[in-house]
Amino acid sequence: MKVKSLAKLIHNLLADGKYFFTKEFAASEFNISDTALRLQLLRLKKKKSIFNLWRGFYTIVPAEFAHMGSISPLWLIDPLMKYLGHGYYVGLLSSSSIHGVTQQQPQVFQVIVMRKCLLQIIKAI
Repeated sequence: MKVKSLAKLIHNLLADGKYFFTKEFAASEFNISDTALRLQLLRLKKKKSIFNLWRGFYTIVPAEFAHMGSISPLWLIDPLMKYLGHGYYVGLLSSSSIHGVTQQQPQVFQVIVMRKCLLQIIKAI
């Protein structure tokens, strides 16, 4: 699916129910230079249409989540960890909240990763 603009690509991805894309994927869809692609990404980040979640891994922010600046962590964690190639599991309180077992909504979303993965994430931030 060759498209002429990054905004159109994002529109097409949202229409397909996809909320993520990589810089490599976007580059494969265009016949433009790396600099031009970076400028388009920057323009959309300033409009808060996308969010650079990780190096080269972007989240599309639909209109209904624009006030939050990103989508739900439930939607984020699995594609991000697959992109990074790390195993994880959702913390007990967050997991029980998803299944409707807790009486209160937790204030944080807990993700458990191996120490090596966590150190890589911390160094990158």
